[in-house]
Amino acid sequence: MDNEKLAPTYPRELDLRYLKVGSKNPTVELNILDLSDREYKPVPVDAFEPEELIIGEVAWVTKDHSALIYRAFNRVQDHDAHVVVNPETLKSKVVRKRDGSDGWLEHTLSISFVGPLSCKKDTYYVDVSDEDGWNHIYLYHVKGGKAIQLTSGEWEVSTILNIDTAKKLVYFQASKRHSTERHVYNVSWETKKIPPLVDDTVPGYWLASFSSSGGYYILNYQGPNVPYQELYTTNTTSKP
Repeated sequence: MDNEKLAPTYPRELDLRYLKVGSKNPTVELNILDLSDREYKPVPVDAFEPEELIIGEVAWVTKDHSALIYRAFNRVQDHDAHVVVNPETLKSKVVRKRDGSDGWLEHTLSISFVGPLSCKKDTYYVDVSDEDGWNHIYLYHVKGGKAIQLTSGEWEVSTILNIDTAKKLVYFQASKRHSTERHVYNVSWETKKIPPLVDDTVPGYWLASFSSSGGYYILNYQGPNVPYQELYTTNTTSKP
């Protein structure tokens, strides 16, 4: 293929449309589609006024899809609400609220289903929040209540990479060693130990992508030396 098509010498012009000051903001809706009859049901969203509403994230938080959660922001993004919805009755309950009036609330797109933590039927999910001043991983009960903080310290979690419910582990990328570096770790929600998947004493920028079953992952070294990738199984740190 022509190299000019893959990497043009000069960038193309791209037109992006932005709302004019004072014009009406677009409004959003949340709907649930029934695949059996292809009918959809609108979910009432009243976390904020329609003209101020941003729906930032939607996720299932039960294995049998009996509950979903959406995260709503006001337009200036200094308040948010996490609302759990019953898809059958469409009844909803606010289970978390944040007030970020002293700044703004970061949108991390990190809500991930975990399930029961033990033999009990209580269901949990994980999310990244800066409640203690730094972005860290928390476990939240679907019905609300006090959160369980899994990571802490003067460093930040960048992204959640995978959830292993069998081993009770959350894999994530973080700037644990230095703000300009990223290494890959996991944390157990039983012991809260945080072992690295790479040598985090060596400066570097790492990321990982997991297979759909979570049994394999590709470690992606992105610098500062020559980038490379390696394939591993989650059962061992040896290459398969």
